[in-house]
This record gives sequence, C-alpha cells and structure tokens, in this order.
Amino acid sequence: MEKCSRWSKKEKKYLDINRPAIVKNYNEFMGGVDHLDRCISNYRMKNRTKKWTVRVILHMIDFAVSSAWIAYRHKMEAAGALKKDIFDYFHFRLNVATTLIHGVKQSQQRIATISSSDESIEDSEPPAKRRIPACIPHDSARKKDVRHMPEMVGDRIHKSKCRMPKCNALTTVRCSHCKVFLCFNGSRNCFKHFHEK
Repeated sequence: MEKCSRWSKKEKKYLDINRPAIVKNYNEFMGGVDHLDRCISNYRMKNRTKKWTVRVILHMIDFAVSSAWIAYRHKMEAAGALKKDIFDYFHFRLNVATTLIHGVKQSQQRIATISSSDESIEDSEPPAKRRIPACIPHDSARKKDVRHMPEMVGDRIHKSKCRMPKCNALTTVRCSHCKVFLCFNGSRNCFKHFHEK
C-alpha cells in the first residue's frame, strides 16, 4: 500500500488516500495495452470461421506483429531516427509479410520502392493476375535420350500457347518430361523439332 492524492468534490481539496501498488502499476502501463489493442483493431486478420482455435492463433499473430512494431518504433526513436524514416504500422506489417513470403532481399527492395514512392499503397491497383508459363529446360535436358511423351492437357476451350520459338499456335499437347506445351498436329510438329538434336 502507498499514499496518493486525489481530489475530493465534497471537501474541495486534495486528500491523501491509500492505494495498492498493483493499481499504480496498472495506471502507469495501461496506455501500452490500449495502444496495442488499437493497433490490432486497425488491421486485424479476417477469418470466416467460428472455431476458437483459429481465432486464437490469428489473434496471437496480430498481437506479435503489433508488439514488434511498438518495440521497433521505441528503438528507432531512442536511436534518434527521423520520423519519416520510421515505418508506420501498415508498412511495417507489409514489410513483415513480404519478408516471410519472399525473403530478405526482395523485402529490402520492396522497402526501397515504398519509401521512394509518394503514392499510398492502398490507392494503387493490384497487379493483373497472369499465368506464369513453365521454364523451358536446358538443351542438354530436352535433347538427351529420355522418353519425351506427348500428353493431352485441358480441352478445346482451355488451350496454351506453343513454346517453340516463332510459333504462336494454341495447343493442348504437353511434353510429359519437359512440362512445356508444343504443337503436334498434321500441319506442324513442333514437338519433334523441340527435342531433336
């Protein structure tokens, strides 16, 4: 227990009253708890399930990222960094996600892009989704003596472009070994030319 002064409306003066030490600690650090809750509520992970296990796990991830941002901000301020050099919560979260997905190098490139751009990330449109074609194998792999068998993938509606240079035809035939689409019909035989030595 310790003494603290509180204003009394009845007597219109400050009075010394007894206060438990735990109440003093709570009053000193409650701002951090409120700030953490506010950070979590800004960009909370969305989930459609009502399973408590999933909700707890996602809340713990939000809690960890928010706590890390608060600690990062305090360290940067203590180091004397300029306010413009300190990430806000959104960009910090984006940086963490980029690092987890791509690794450190791409994340640092992303940070440089974000800091150099004046446009808000929220206003920018997401890049258009496109299917990434399979890589063409090296000559030694595609021309060595292995069984390159054609296989039919898709149907007449869903066709892919032939990967033979200077051929723009659409086909459903793919090499089972190389995993690339190649023409194989009466007028063209890109499948054979692609694997010839």
